[in-house]
Amino acid sequence: MEDVVFDPAVGQGAQYADMQWQCTFTAQQDSQLIELMVPKERPRQYQFDHVFDDGVDQEEIFRRTCLPLVYNVLNGYNGTYFVYGQTGTGKTYTMGVLNNIDVHSQGIIPQSVDCILKILKEQEEAGTLFEWKVHLSFY
Repeated sequence: MEDVVFDPAVGQGAQYADMQWQCTFTAQQDSQLIELMVPKERPRQYQFDHVFDDGVDQEEIFRRTCLPLVYNVLNGYNGTYFVYGQTGTGKTYTMGVLNNIDVHSQGIIPQSVDCILKILKEQEEAGTLFEWKVHLSFY
């Protein structure tokens, strides 16, 4: 278990000026749990699947987070990537929508499209797919 203490007063106004929040991270076998302990309040718990460190490459992010969704899309389900976070944390880079991206730094959008088209082409060449239609939107 690791404790992290942070000061919420920055940007939050006077109501939090004298308060420190303690954030305790706990790990369980198949899941991760973060517990936010605020003085004089009940602890708040949030569950997450994985945290990537700053050395992880785009391919690993795609493989661990997006590939299952790509397979579900190919089985007829709708899919959505919802990328959310603080300014400057790498959302645009992770999505892969920057100019001049090389093959090793492609984000989840170009990797997903490439993967879908590759699988559909393989199925078409194998004679197991006769017609397909892909609709993508990006906002």
